[in-house]
Amino acid sequence: MNKVNHDWLDREYVLQFFGRTEGAARKEYLEFLESEMGIDREQELSGGGLIRSQGG
Repeated sequence: MNKVNHDWLDREYVLQFFGRTEGAARKEYLEFLESEMGIDREQELSGGGLIRSQGG
């Protein structure tokens, strides 16, 4: 965090959802990322694409 700057990323905007102070927000954000790493999202994002693209 805060090592690479991107024009499209508003760091403060994102961190405000995780805590009132920067330290607390960073800690909560990192815990959130760690918890999300263990979730398999592939099934949510796959299958049914052809049906959906045909309006079904």
